[in-house]
Amino acid sequence: MKFAEAFGLKDKLDTIISVESLDATQTKKPCPSPTTYGTLLRCYVDICSAPSRQFIGDLINYARSPAALEYITVLANDTEKYSYDVTAHRLTMGEFYLKIQELEKEASEKTEVPLNLAVESLGRLLPRYYSISSSNKMHPNAVHVTASVLTFTPPKNPERVVKGLFTNFLLSAHQLLGDPSLCDASSYKFAYTKDEESNSLKLTMPIYIRKSNFRLPKSPQVPIIMVGPGTGVAPFRGFVQERAMQADNGEKVGPTVLFFGCRRRDEDLMYGEEWDHIMSKVPNSKMHIAFSRETEQKVYVQHLIQQERESLWDLIDSQKGSIYVCGDAKYMAKDVNQCFINMALELGGFSEEAAQAYVKKLRAQSRYQEDVWA
Repeated sequence: MKFAEAFGLKDKLDTIISVESLDATQTKKPCPSPTTYGTLLRCYVDICSAPSRQFIGDLINYARSPAALEYITVLANDTEKYSYDVTAHRLTMGEFYLKIQELEKEASEKTEVPLNLAVESLGRLLPRYYSISSSNKMHPNAVHVTASVLTFTPPKNPERVVKGLFTNFLLSAHQLLGDPSLCDASSYKFAYTKDEESNSLKLTMPIYIRKSNFRLPKSPQVPIIMVGPGTGVAPFRGFVQERAMQADNGEKVGPTVLFFGCRRRDEDLMYGEEWDHIMSKVPNSKMHIAFSRETEQKVYVQHLIQQERESLWDLIDSQKGSIYVCGDAKYMAKDVNQCFINMALELGGFSEEAAQAYVKKLRAQSRYQEDVWA
């Protein structure tokens, strides 16, 4: 842990401390107290975020060597230098302080960054929200999550590898339960118990489920159109499982249409064989898959929606079906929204203004729902 190394806490992570807010207007403590340095840094402080320019400017008062003072002053006042050294290299607070210490290796006086100033500047570690990708009817004692493990190299520093915070934590937990030799134990500390009889591990981690309005219609007979490229398909796996269980229980299930997008079928077609099995259990169901890198011309979910526009318009306008979109907000969701506006223009005979109002009305009636992210 670079942060603990930089602030001299590597051998103090189990030390019990008390945490209080210095802001008199805040009555709520920033974290449960008493706690330990290890718990504070692992669970409550966003130590992977970069030091802000304001924080670096505050450090001018603490610089104790000419080299540190010069470097800190330049970063605090030069936006381009800060952008290159900190933002482009994805420098964390701990790494930044270690860099200051390296500059002062030969100096007689060392810059001492107050721990409370660093913690306050970084702020709280925020929860990560993921769509549940399973039905509680099919899996009453489990919650499934679908996530891409984020690992990338900053363009300005090809030798550096940056890991997504929670997805790599989940990966390591999965490895610990499956093959402990693969687990990155140096980066993560897990709370677990071991069953001696079965020789299995039971992990404990802070997780909670929050209420969502992104849910199936109350009546299973209502047609649904689901659009989820990439990990956006996660909630629709749960939707389809739900409808499969309803059909098994003898309930009448309406048309169920899924548009899924990925690059290649042999690369990132998530739940490949499972889709055929589960969709076969849902009457009047159909799955359309857009493989964006298998042909010379890129094919996305919005292209397939356009191809199926006549059948989709019947589900929406005549059968009062519901639309669900999950995934990228910047491009995909906007393009999909325009697809349905175009349907109202072409097949419904609406004017441009009336077509947009039609789709807005679907949203107001909760018949067009989105779970999107930037």
